[in-house]
Amino acid sequence: MSVIDPARDLNTLSNVWTVSRLASYYELPTEEVPCGSGRLYLPKHQRLWSWKNKKGLAKQRSFIDSILHNYPIPAIILNRIDDGSRERWQIYDGRHRVETLRRYKNNDFSLTVGETEVFYKDLSPSDRSCFDQRTIPTIIMDSASPAQLAEVFMRLNAGKSLSQADYCHANQDTPLVSGTLRILEANKERFRSLFGTDITRRDSMPDWVGLCLGLSTQNAGNMTTSFERHQAYLDLELDLEKVRDGFDALFTLYTEVEALTTTMPRDLKRYERVGFINAFFLADWLLDPVSAIQNWITVVTHIRTTGDRSMVSIGGAQNLTTAKIDAVLTKVHGWLAGELVDSDYEDSEED
Repeated sequence: MSVIDPARDLNTLSNVWTVSRLASYYELPTEEVPCGSGRLYLPKHQRLWSWKNKKGLAKQRSFIDSILHNYPIPAIILNRIDDGSRERWQIYDGRHRVETLRRYKNNDFSLTVGETEVFYKDLSPSDRSCFDQRTIPTIIMDSASPAQLAEVFMRLNAGKSLSQADYCHANQDTPLVSGTLRILEANKERFRSLFGTDITRRDSMPDWVGLCLGLSTQNAGNMTTSFERHQAYLDLELDLEKVRDGFDALFTLYTEVEALTTTMPRDLKRYERVGFINAFFLADWLLDPVSAIQNWITVVTHIRTTGDRSMVSIGGAQNLTTAKIDAVLTKVHGWLAGELVDSDYEDSEED
């Protein structure tokens, strides 16, 4: 009996592409076209360019040196897409390598040979030919599904410590995560000043996926950063009306608080963490929308002016449960009624 499941079998082709082909097919991302408009392009919400500053430049130079001196290069993994007008390939693994090739051919940086800077234009004809014709292993998947791409990502990184954001990123084409990303894109400008940051950032995705999941299911216990718990809901189509109402409530809360008090810009970002304020506020809001906003204006203003958040302190957002949220709401309502509140949980802002 065959153990191969045809439904899971990836259609892949192992090939080699020249540096010249890789670089010419790729166009650098721009603000207007963040995925790039070349035949080689980036998937949506690709990891930001990280080979920058001195360390990043050293990595780029080392990679170009490896190309010139025929050192082994890891395979670049592409997903072939036919967009109806031309054949294109998503760069699924190897964005930094491909982009470095393009940057060097554009003379955006140089190698350092002794005390001499050597740009691509400075290479001798023979060295330039060696560079352009160097071949790099390329594995091409043929129109892989989002689920297959997510599985490929997780298996490629099986030996690495992946963050919750990495798992969300790998599943960005699922209804839950893609729906969250659309909501964030629609709200990022109005929330930018309130949180002091771009809420579409990759590292904040687990918080917002959990928040959108909880709003859509009307269950604050789902407002967790744990991808393991998100996973059961990946195929869920978000109830956009419920999610938008929740975002409007958050916007009202923080706008009203901003009018009453200020906080250091460096501290604003923590307020987008689902386990800092938002899960508890929205749990309360789901029960009583009108009273919750007024009550939490008082709570958040107190936290910002005194630094005392004992009434909302609890373990990390990854482990949030309905029971923990209920325990926090009991403390919050007690504090609002004038009761002294002890911190019963370890205060943690980490996921």
